[in-house]
Amino acid sequence: MIFGYFAGQADKIQGKTLQMMTPFIGWTVKEPIGVVGAILPWNYPLALLAWKVAAALAAGCTMVIKPAEETPFTTLMICKIFQEAGVPAGVINVVTGDGRVG
Repeated sequence: MIFGYFAGQADKIQGKTLQMMTPFIGWTVKEPIGVVGAILPWNYPLALLAWKVAAALAAGCTMVIKPAEETPFTTLMICKIFQEAGVPAGVINVVTGDGRVG
């Protein structure tokens, strides 16, 4: 349901022509912002992953996902399903671990 909603929104992301006081034409352009970083908490890992991934992919962005150290398997399995479904390599990336530095 989440992916269906954002898939329907993907073709509705568009710019607008702006009314100007001068003889110029103004317009907005909505473009992907680049790489989206998503840090997932331990509760509801599948739902939170779906909300973040679906929105980023609909906007044309790539992702780096850091799941909670208690629930990394959910994210890894969903990303494996994305890979099998044909999502190109490097579009969705996962970094696991406890997050400590050093």
